[in-house]
Amino acid sequence: MTTQRQAFARWQDDPSAFWLDAAAAISWYRKPSIGCDTTQSSSGRWFVDGELNACYNAVDRHIEAGRGEQVALLHVSAMTGSERRHTYRELRDEVAKLAGALQRHGVTAGDRVVIYMPMVSEAVFAMLACARLGAIHSVVFGGFAAPEPYNCRVEFKKDDIVIYPQHGACKVKGKKKHDFFGTGKKEEYLILETIINEMTLQVPMSKLDEVGVRPPVNAEELDDLVQVLSKPDPRVPSNWSRRFKNHQEKLKSGDVYQVAEVVRNLAARNRDASLSAAERTMYERARVNLISEIAPALKVSKEEAEEFLNQALEKGVLKVAKVAKKKVEAVVKVADDADDDLDDEDDE
Repeated sequence: MTTQRQAFARWQDDPSAFWLDAAAAISWYRKPSIGCDTTQSSSGRWFVDGELNACYNAVDRHIEAGRGEQVALLHVSAMTGSERRHTYRELRDEVAKLAGALQRHGVTAGDRVVIYMPMVSEAVFAMLACARLGAIHSVVFGGFAAPEPYNCRVEFKKDDIVIYPQHGACKVKGKKKHDFFGTGKKEEYLILETIINEMTLQVPMSKLDEVGVRPPVNAEELDDLVQVLSKPDPRVPSNWSRRFKNHQEKLKSGDVYQVAEVVRNLAARNRDASLSAAERTMYERARVNLISEIAPALKVSKEEAEEFLNQALEKGVLKVAKVAKKKVEAVVKVADDADDDLDDEDDE
């Protein structure tokens, strides 16, 4: 094993060869022939004739090496203490989805993208998505807005439809000031009524970001939602407790695409094996929340939104089940026809 002193001595003897050896540890589209070029600058330029993709090296190659189900990213919320874990495979899927969205908005290699986000998993997705496209990202520190974060958020008005992660779609009934735990300090609350069961909720205005209250997706964004739902072969942990915790974290995030992943994954699980009581409850709750968001986006009834959801699933994880159902129906029809023929012969 090379010691630190030996490595340093080798670098001093031949910097270019030293860095070319180091470059062998990562994946290249075009391998470099120059390790360190000091002709243009005393500080040197590394791998000037090489070509790689930083996102591929950070994510994809680990999946190809069989580490797809290992945790690649762990986010611990400083606000709530909750944890979100993302495997390499999940990370790749999130990054690819965001990279596709950026590409549809015209982002290409060499473009500059400013990222202004809190310290959440999605900030890492955004940075890797830029790297995947060859775009240059610049992160703006989100802490500058920390003292009054909700002054810049969307202003919710009476009768607006909003999404509350734990309860799905809600209608804004208004705002009200209450005494803050008997301290004499008045705090403003947003009054919500759930669409599904008309339950009244009161959320402090200062906590809207923390609990994840947000506007619903619009009709244009449903195309991306369908892509998530119609993915044919999702990979989910086989271990029950790990799978359940992973899905729980996705539901708590309030992100519509992560809720869609839970619905898709559990639909696939339900197709191949019966769900446990806990997972069935989670599946039904996730479906209800997703339907309650699809309905206002399409301006359709709850029943029509449910049909939209089922059709999206039938493009992917439920496609096999749908084909099997048609085959059974065809066999039943043939059997019925045969019975009719026998009845006709008996009549004769």
